[in-house]
Amino acid sequence: MEALDRFHRSPLGRHPGLLLRKLAQRLGLYHLDVGTPPPPVSGVSYPAHWRPALREWTQQVPLPHSPHPFNRVFGLDFDEGRLLKMCRTGPSPGEAGLMGDIKLIWDYSRGQPLVTNAAAGPAQCDACAAFLKRWLAANADTNGPAWTCAMEVAIRAVNWIVADVLLEGELAARIGPKDWASWLWRHGYLVWRRLETRWITSNHYLSDLLGLVIIGAIFPEDRQARSWSAFAQREFPRALLAQTRADGGLEEASLRYHAFVTEMALLVRLAQGEPFPGAAEARLLQMCRIVAAFKDPTGDVYPFGDDDSGRVLALDFASSAGRAEILLRLASTVLNTEFPASTSAFCPQSGWWVRRAGDFAVALDFGGVGLRGLGAHAHNDDFSFCLDWRGQSVIVDPGTFLYTSDRAARDRFRSTLSHNTVEIDGREQRVLGADPFRLPGADDAFEAKAVGDDTWAFTRPAGSSLSHRREVSVCGDGVRIRDTIEGSGRHSLRWRFHFHPSVQPGPSPAGVTLAVPQTGALLLGSPSGVPLTIIPSEYSPGYGRCFPTAAAEAGGEFSLPLSIEWRIRAEDR
Repeated sequence: MEALDRFHRSPLGRHPGLLLRKLAQRLGLYHLDVGTPPPPVSGVSYPAHWRPALREWTQQVPLPHSPHPFNRVFGLDFDEGRLLKMCRTGPSPGEAGLMGDIKLIWDYSRGQPLVTNAAAGPAQCDACAAFLKRWLAANADTNGPAWTCAMEVAIRAVNWIVADVLLEGELAARIGPKDWASWLWRHGYLVWRRLETRWITSNHYLSDLLGLVIIGAIFPEDRQARSWSAFAQREFPRALLAQTRADGGLEEASLRYHAFVTEMALLVRLAQGEPFPGAAEARLLQMCRIVAAFKDPTGDVYPFGDDDSGRVLALDFASSAGRAEILLRLASTVLNTEFPASTSAFCPQSGWWVRRAGDFAVALDFGGVGLRGLGAHAHNDDFSFCLDWRGQSVIVDPGTFLYTSDRAARDRFRSTLSHNTVEIDGREQRVLGADPFRLPGADDAFEAKAVGDDTWAFTRPAGSSLSHRREVSVCGDGVRIRDTIEGSGRHSLRWRFHFHPSVQPGPSPAGVTLAVPQTGALLLGSPSGVPLTIIPSEYSPGYGRCFPTAAAEAGGEFSLPLSIEWRIRAEDR
């Protein structure tokens, strides 16, 4: 029954033609590596409502007057000649880090500074056109590395189109109207041909549909383009409902992927200029409320699960405003609805909880692994939490860092000890296997319930005859976290609390003091007989970047059942 349910929720179950295509591909009768036919277009036509809506939104985003450089990828500056060479040859074989990662080529090729620079004004139009000419010269082969992933092709096309809309067609004029139209039509053709349809679909499929909606809309006279757009406009709302949970959360066990897909949905809504069918429109509102509720001090959402710095239009990479803040301004423009921050939020299916009181905010993850138990973007972060104080990140999720180019780092950042929770008997919460995009486990959130005005309790099984209950209380004078491990016999327990790099921890007879710059000091109090030790740790604020930081660790052999309490309060209280 589960397999049948997966099939019905997939695009293959909704569209027999896509199922036949997949079968033909498996039999070697349908090939992805093909040339594109001659584009039957000579120009583009942008819907009239796009520019006013895009301009209304982008004018609310603070952007610098200086240009955003095209060789800046994942917040790091690269030699652009080397990036262009990698577009032709692929990543460097065997090289660790971003230089050995296909995502470096893909994100560079998205050309997101096009939109950032276009939104700031027309002065950078020539520089934008020059970038596109360099990129096209290096990527003429539509079977090359920058074209292999339909999602990347779709996001790139959306950036080109949005930039040209904001520049009132001047970008197309610099490239040449016919060449501009031809290249965008090729993008649409290849997204359609390489549509990422799977039994369990992810953000990739929704990205493909976004691209088809927007590319198809600019060629109203072309039959193929009209069919791409019509299919995608019908399919996107259905796929959005199929790939999100009843509480509005994305089924990928990642809050930052949730924000990424929320952006896609808002851009489809902007492009269509009309609401989704009722259930999908309501779901989009829920998704925006989650973004507002789980906004962290950086202006993004808390980094539970994977974070590959995925954006469609990456205005926040150049802005003083964070991604969540910019998304909510887009939501206000598109949906004519404001999404204020809330003092508390609870997503029972997705497994996300947040509470704010006084100077404190705590967000906690209690969800399943996502994607029907596949766990492609999940971490071993059951009951891990983030804590903010006076608008500053203090106890943080260390992030993601890299995917395939550093497998040791991939597993390290997904591990139990890289999260603010307890490890029991030296075991991972789920086994980290050979596949960097599999962390199989239960897809249902764990038990969660309110047990007082300011306290919630979360309970999970923790091995044979063991369970872990974490009670979290957030009030104006501090935070209490009580961990109860039920079972019998002697067991090894180890806790870690990871600090933001700006936080300066120091030993204290009562635990660990945490000096927060320009803010004050906190005390992380340890229970009697369970001392905390400061150890080195690491923190990744975005894909491909990693910085040293510190963590506090406590542990030892304990007789079960055991109940201990951690307290966090301002040091002067």
